[in-house]
Amino acid sequence: HWSSRGGSLRGCSLIQNHALRSGGGLAARDGQIRLSDCLVRLNSAGNTGGGFSFQRTEAVVLRTVLAENLGGLAGGALSCLDASPTFQHCTFHGNDADGDGTVLSLMRANPAFEACVITGSGSLLVEASDSRPTLTGSNVLPTGASPAPQWPGILAQQQSSAGNLAVDPRYCAPEAGDFH
Repeated sequence: HWSSRGGSLRGCSLIQNHALRSGGGLAARDGQIRLSDCLVRLNSAGNTGGGFSFQRTEAVVLRTVLAENLGGLAGGALSCLDASPTFQHCTFHGNDADGDGTVLSLMRANPAFEACVITGSGSLLVEASDSRPTLTGSNVLPTGASPAPQWPGILAQQQSSAGNLAVDPRYCAPEAGDFH
């Protein structure tokens, strides 16, 4: 649990952690945090945010991979409540949730994804309540997408704007954790 007026994590690996409630990899509340060049993989949470849980937190996440995290009810990769983090050059792959399969769970949150890759194993990529995620220059490919994939739900109207794509990212070796 991170509760601080400011701080940063750089080049760290948050792997195979578990939280009973939220934020299996990292839970940040009522503060500011900057993460860069991190690997957040195989974490789980009993409630939401298998990878990250941000609550009333100003967060900037750079060049970070969130892969194969599991949220109990929602938000396999990320849960945001009253927080609007910025993600730049991040990769979200194979995150899921037991409840409804969401990769991102947002409540009163407006996260920004810039030049990110989001490939989901979840049946629903985003669960949003009073939220509006913004994607710029990002690639979103839902699992099982057809040759002409359509972005789901709240993301649909951003698919063909702001340089966004829906193509296979052709990871080098995802089974070995290489998402380049």
